Amino acid sequence: MKENNIVFAANTSAGLPRARAHYLNQAIQLEEITPVNIINIAIMFSGGLLVALVLWAHFTQIKEVATTRGEIIPADLIHNVQHLEGGIISEILVRNGDFVNKGQSLLRFAQPATMSDLEQMSVRYASLLLQQERLYALIENRKPEFGETGKSYPKLAKQQLTIYQAQLNSQKHKVLVIDQQIEQKKSEKQRSLNQSSIMKEEVKLLKEQVDIRKELNKTGVVARDELLTTQIQLSENLREYRQFQDNFTVAKTTLAEARQRRKDAEFQFIKDIQLEAGKIISEIAEVEQTLIRLNDRATRLNVVAPVSGIALVGLKEENLQDIYQDLGMDPGRATELRLHYVQACPGTEVCKFGVRDSLGFGTRIENLLAGTELPAKLKIGVSGCQFCCAENFVRDIGVLGKKNGWTVSFGGHSGNRARVGDILATNLSDDEAILLINKCVEFYNANARKKERASRFIVRIGLEEFKKSVL
Repeated sequence: MKENNIVFAANTSAGLPRARAHYLNQAIQLEEITPVNIINIAIMFSGGLLVALVLWAHFTQIKEVATTRGEIIPADLIHNVQHLEGGIISEILVRNGDFVNKGQSLLRFAQPATMSDLEQMSVRYASLLLQQERLYALIENRKPEFGETGKSYPKLAKQQLTIYQAQLNSQKHKVLVIDQQIEQKKSEKQRSLNQSSIMKEEVKLLKEQVDIRKELNKTGVVARDELLTTQIQLSENLREYRQFQDNFTVAKTTLAEARQRRKDAEFQFIKDIQLEAGKIISEIAEVEQTLIRLNDRATRLNVVAPVSGIALVGLKEENLQDIYQDLGMDPGRATELRLHYVQACPGTEVCKFGVRDSLGFGTRIENLLAGTELPAKLKIGVSGCQFCCAENFVRDIGVLGKKNGWTVSFGGHSGNRARVGDILATNLSDDEAILLINKCVEFYNANARKKERASRFIVRIGLEEFKKSVL
């Protein structure tokens, strides 16, 4: 074989340039030379190392830690006290390091110009309440009782009492005039009735007299002119009797009309009062909402401590680590595959709209899941009312507080591919919600792929399958 190749090289080199023939001979010689043992060992070692690296990368879990500058947001033991609107601070009542109790004043803001609006709105509210009591007193036919509002605003109460007396006297005068008309109609009716009765008796007697004279006229005892005179008198009495009857009917009708007019006057009076009261109620509702906003602003002028603890005023970034060490706290890890944070709104601790203790419940969830290794990072939102300030429906696990209990959702996401979490259960107690959250995390931990967020996980396995496993 070797000799044949050498012969082939000799035969072909004659027709090729000298340089190309030289390199072609070297390539043929390299193909025929047996490799050195060290090269074989190096190739086998590199292949084995490559296989080992692939197997190690497949089975080994690496804890990812990134070092970067940022802001540490404590989840539990540190409570940031921040005014919603800001303003001019008039007085700071605590110093750095002071121990404060829950509800203790920390600082005060200067009163804004809206305080005059609050006073004006309070006066208007009191005036509307006094008007409402005046109208209800007229409707229920009683004296108005202005109570504490009247004591606080005596001039307004006196004014409403004067209006009450004027309206009451006006109505009484109107009804009195109608009552006089009714009595007059009653008298006319009775007089017509009496005259009609008297005339009825006279007509009866005259009829009897006419009949007698007719008999006597036939015998010639009574002259015909006397009979005619009696008949004429009977006709006149019949006419007067019918007139009295008509007067009685008219008096009866006008009496009924007067009585109906009295009822209409009373009904119209009550109707006008009720319409006015309805307008007052609407105005009171609007003023109450305005007062809530203004009172909220006034209340926030005095900033108080949400919990008992140590006041840290003017905290600097370079002092954070020393403070954590002094308090014996762990600042937490925001990059590992575990629970990143539990985002909770103020709830019933601070917010007037809160119906559930979202802060306390969020702390309970954090204590349950802190340090648990997971397939991917996990974010939880806990809202204490339907306004969802903790963005619970776009968190991996969301908890929404309502009057009847907690609503738990799973699979929310607020990233590039945003997704609203699926509701798993409603009206849960604290223990039931904690149990369901724990089941969700356990099932997710056991079945999710590495770095597969909850939103992608539930899409992959299906909502119904997930519910069967956790409910």
